[in-house]
Amino acid sequence: MKLSERMVGQWLRRWLPFKIVTKGGWFGYSSIQDAVSACANSDKKLILVGPGTFSEVVTIAVNNLMMVGCGASTVIDGGTRGTAVYVTGADVVLAFMSATTTAGSGNSYQAWYLNGPRFLALRLAAVDSDEYGFRVESSGSGTMAFCIVYTSDASNVRLAGRVTMIGCHLITCAATYAVQGVSTGDHSIIVANFIEGGGTDGVNIAAGMDDCVAAANVTNTGVTDASGSGEITGSNNEY
Repeated sequence: MKLSERMVGQWLRRWLPFKIVTKGGWFGYSSIQDAVSACANSDKKLILVGPGTFSEVVTIAVNNLMMVGCGASTVIDGGTRGTAVYVTGADVVLAFMSATTTAGSGNSYQAWYLNGPRFLALRLAAVDSDEYGFRVESSGSGTMAFCIVYTSDASNVRLAGRVTMIGCHLITCAATYAVQGVSTGDHSIIVANFIEGGGTDGVNIAAGMDDCVAAANVTNTGVTDASGSGEITGSNNEY
């Protein structure tokens, strides 16, 4: 008897200790959102996403979820539908994927909207974002490590939550600041990043962002501290 793709997919969904998303859906899922939703009532909260462009918006409200792609070949394209990836779940790990929205559409959509506690964003890329490449709001806290933002209609990164940002590469944005701090982003640490975007300053530590640290960043436009209590070390280099 010849097994159908549907039968194989159903078997894999039941027995694999993780979920796999591919363009053809051969391993159980063809939609990232469907795989995320299936994690809500499951103890299998690891999702592996194959190569390809997935034209959808993804909302992650599940706690303790880990989603890993195949690097630049895994793309989540929100288009003009909305923010590509919106996270409110706690302890979410996202790694090795790209996200994009249609730049210039005027819809104020982000590639990555991180608003859950204790997230880890590892080697994520934001490409041609309609607003921010990465947006971290006041309920969000965590680490951005080795992420890339190519272009964005607003700042590359908006920090309104407590974030450690390390080893990131920000390239070109239409806003005054490549990293736009907000008053609720106190105790953030911005270290060892390469920042090419920003019309006035690479990093802006805003008023109210108390006890932030910016150190060892390389930027073409500098780092400013309007908080009065941050620590900007002399090792931030302009080129």
